[in-house]
Amino acid sequence: MIALVPFLPLALVLSSGPGPLSGAPQPGLTRATHSIPTEFQGPSVLRLYDLSTVRLSSSEEFEEDPFHANLLPYIDPVFRRGEDLFGEWDESSDDGTVVNLITSVFGAEFEYEGREVWMTDDQRVAVLGPAGLHERVRALVDFLEAQANAQADITVDVLRLPRGTSAAVPSGAVVPAQDVDAWLARAAQEGSHASYAMGVRSDRSSVLKLTRDVEFVADYDVEIAQAAAIADPITVSVPVGLRLGLRGSAAEGGLWLALSMKDGREYGEPERRNLELAFVSTAEGSKTQHVRDAGLFRNMHVISRGAGFSTFLPDGQALVLRTGIDLARHGDEHVLVLRRSGGTLAPSARLRVDADGSELFIANLSSILPPRVVSSGTLMWPGAVTEALHGNFGDVLLQVGLRWDSTEVFLESMSGRTAAMEFELVDRWMLAFPYDDEGRREQERVRESFAALLAQPTLMQLSMTLERNGQEALRSSLPVRMGQSCSMVLGLESLGVPDYDVEVAQFSSVADPKVVILFDGVALWVQPKRTADGGVLFDVRGSAHLLDKGERVSLGGQVLGELDMSTYSHLAVNERRQVPERDGAWTAVFGEASGDQDLRLTLALTR
Repeated sequence: MIALVPFLPLALVLSSGPGPLSGAPQPGLTRATHSIPTEFQGPSVLRLYDLSTVRLSSSEEFEEDPFHANLLPYIDPVFRRGEDLFGEWDESSDDGTVVNLITSVFGAEFEYEGREVWMTDDQRVAVLGPAGLHERVRALVDFLEAQANAQADITVDVLRLPRGTSAAVPSGAVVPAQDVDAWLARAAQEGSHASYAMGVRSDRSSVLKLTRDVEFVADYDVEIAQAAAIADPITVSVPVGLRLGLRGSAAEGGLWLALSMKDGREYGEPERRNLELAFVSTAEGSKTQHVRDAGLFRNMHVISRGAGFSTFLPDGQALVLRTGIDLARHGDEHVLVLRRSGGTLAPSARLRVDADGSELFIANLSSILPPRVVSSGTLMWPGAVTEALHGNFGDVLLQVGLRWDSTEVFLESMSGRTAAMEFELVDRWMLAFPYDDEGRREQERVRESFAALLAQPTLMQLSMTLERNGQEALRSSLPVRMGQSCSMVLGLESLGVPDYDVEVAQFSSVADPKVVILFDGVALWVQPKRTADGGVLFDVRGSAHLLDKGERVSLGGQVLGELDMSTYSHLAVNERRQVPERDGAWTAVFGEASGDQDLRLTLALTR
């Protein structure tokens, strides 16, 4: 007899015990397993299982990520392409993996008459069988749902302090999480403090974007005809505020993280000025006319901070990212703190499926090769970038993205070792279920291989200091993973009019102002690696540009107006240098090694 009954959710029963075979917990494996009933008598009933929350597969590519952020330039009235890209998501239910697992794990039970399992048109699983079998199917679906939706909750604190503040901010990149609230409360008395909540999952990036768009006239496109000319205003929109991108995966004793941060704040009052947009018109047989007009030009000044780095958040600890600006035009301190506030992510988990001890083993391969930050761009900024020069550089000078790496090495090591078990790979998820005793031995080898290949954290503090004439101008410190690259941008951006492009027709001429991006700061790409003799190999690329003098010069004519003329000191670095350890630190100095009459860039790596 077949009866249709409503679905009633069943709770999982948890039990703890020793790890499989060895009698001791396996590294990287959870000790908790789920006991499920084994009675299968009684009439068959039909139940539907909604798989909308059991999504092991992803719509994105394995290696790529849909979120990217342009760290440099921040203000870009010429090229606004590729800014903070978000990929299109087409969320779908399970692609058949759950049905395959149900038939693999409980295949023998569906051989009896009146029992069946299939996928419906609306992406649900229909199971026809006795109540005991449904309890086991429900336990399997609940187990997979718990793994697919596991999440670590992250609290992000942003502290902004004025230059020269006396607030006590920890000097280390890793501090006890229990101490964070106390020193944030003390420091916030001299500045401002904001706190945000983000969730880190294993199947996509988490993005927080809190910005406001500032629109203004930044340039003019001059049109000229035979005896007439007109200036067409170019209005741009610059988003100022905070953008964060996070990607994470489970690790032993903590959480792997890849982070991109971009923060832009206006400083000072917006500068409003008039540009001379005069033109000369001469008609045959008449006098020359000087037609003068003024166009509004708004110069925006932004404190630009950006970073992209791969890191590790230990349990019970907080990560601290600090940046400081001490330039003639502006100065302040910025502290960003990451700490874990809840949730659970585990590298792997097991579900006991029968009295013989057979288990379904599920592992997240991103715990072997954690997510990381990738960067692209030239980083070689000349201080003032014209439209033509920007076009030669490309659309962006520094872009960071969050990326997964393929785990082909691990999968190739499994070749020929999974004949007696069900072995599936769904994006970053690996699932293994044994058919018999030989399959259980194969599965144990898979678990051992996975545990042995789990990535091990080496967390270091990377500090950058830029000095001019012996005085510290810019500084930052990041908690980075050894061997992974990081990118950072720190400085001030604004717009300038350093030139005019003169257009001439038969009876008229006009001056077209050329707007450029001015950058007063540093942009770096750094990859530190340990060497066999205990040293560190710094791979460094980037440049620093500090404004020495800026003035406005009048051309003194009737047609051309004022020009912004700037003088910059430059330091460009493209070097790979090995440094020994001294007093617990690895330090590399670029530029002026001694003295106080030039630019000096110092990179220091400490535990």
